[in-house]
Amino acid sequence: MSLRVAYRRCLLAIAARDVCGTTDVAQAAAELADLATATLRAALAIARAAAPADAAMCRLAVIAMGKCGGHELNYVSDVDVIFVGEPAEGADEAKAIQAATRLASHLMRICSETTVEGTIWPVDANLRPEGRNGPLVRTLSSHLAYYQRWAKTWEFQALLKARAVAGDLELGAQYIDAVSPLVWQAAERENFVADVQKMRRRVVDNIPAAQVERELKLGPGGLRDVEFAVQLLQLVHGRSDATLHSGTTLDALAALAAGGYVGRADASQLDEAYRFLRAMEHRIQLYRLRRTHLVPEDEADLRRLGRSLGLRTDPVAALNKEWKRHAAVVRRLHEKLFYRPLLDAVAQLAPGEIRLSPKAAGQRLEALGYADPPPPCATWRPWPPGSAARPRSSGPCSPSSSAGSPTPPTRTPASSASARSPTPSARPPGTCGCSATRAPPPRTSPGSSPPAASPPTCCSAPPRPSRSSATPRG
Repeated sequence: MSLRVAYRRCLLAIAARDVCGTTDVAQAAAELADLATATLRAALAIARAAAPADAAMCRLAVIAMGKCGGHELNYVSDVDVIFVGEPAEGADEAKAIQAATRLASHLMRICSETTVEGTIWPVDANLRPEGRNGPLVRTLSSHLAYYQRWAKTWEFQALLKARAVAGDLELGAQYIDAVSPLVWQAAERENFVADVQKMRRRVVDNIPAAQVERELKLGPGGLRDVEFAVQLLQLVHGRSDATLHSGTTLDALAALAAGGYVGRADASQLDEAYRFLRAMEHRIQLYRLRRTHLVPEDEADLRRLGRSLGLRTDPVAALNKEWKRHAAVVRRLHEKLFYRPLLDAVAQLAPGEIRLSPKAAGQRLEALGYADPPPPCATWRPWPPGSAARPRSSGPCSPSSSAGSPTPPTRTPASSASARSPTPSARPPGTCGCSATRAPPPRTSPGSSPPAASPPTCCSAPPRPSRSSATPRG
């Protein structure tokens, strides 16, 4: 009883700040996930206190999955978990796992049972190996054996959001450390990209025809379109870029934009649309605390929803306009990012091949018809395959250096390929960060106009050609 009352009080405080605009939608979702974490810990403490013999026999870790694991929980939602158990020192493994299973089952009942004080939320453990047909609690070695042999693509995608939240946190950290390498190797599986794309289409196909236009979460242009696109790009490019290892959708999207895998304009539009759709979802669920993702049809409900989002003038028309606008943006960018033709090719590359060396990049550009590929600058790196924007870099070839921003090479016709840049020894010194000075300008005769100053060039690399009209990758 006391746990449910405390939970509702905390939920009310989060909702009040959310509705009043004190917190944004991302912060509210993170606070809801933190509240779920505290609730799981309290429920496990109650279960352990009720069965001290079981608690002494085993170590039990609770791994949050889904939106709880990703720190982006809804107001009314299942809380997805995975349980990991190990015997305590000196305990028999079989008996310890049985004890851990009893503790986990009691935790789930505490959170899921409906009483006169209401319910908290259902705890869903079906993301565990073998789903509901598998044991509720497994040892760490049993988990790894399953993921290494039998796990399907969607299970590695789900593990993107795994986070140890309750119980034996040391065991939970060991679980995360053990499964993380498997997650970031998943893109190397045969037909990985096609499997993820097929999974998304299957989700849409399973929506009842009468609801597909109002489905805010699963429908076309909904929240799942953003999440699937972000997760696919994470799994493909995250093998060689640890900055993409985030379980939170908006943080991962920001990292993809910062790394050049998604264009900044596209990322900004997706971020804005995702926040608006999540705000709609929150307001729909706050009304009578119903677990639903359907946009209401009744005009009174639409008016209330629109006004709760700050749309005061003709809230119904304004809500429908904003919703359709953001949904159209999401669907367009989902199609653009999720079905990139290069994604499958990048996924099939070995991790060491994902980033070319400067020499290999120059050879690739020459093979594509570029007559003057970029020099093998020590700090220059090629654009990530399938990216829509230039990645960040540092040093003399970076946009922040005094030598200016690096530009793609000019594609020169074969007939003019003989007009090459001067050899390194004949180049004038520039401003690449070395100690060389500029070459003096040529002399002019008295009364004549001075020649136009030529741009500085690096003393150790040929001058970069002008930007061509070649289309960017991706």
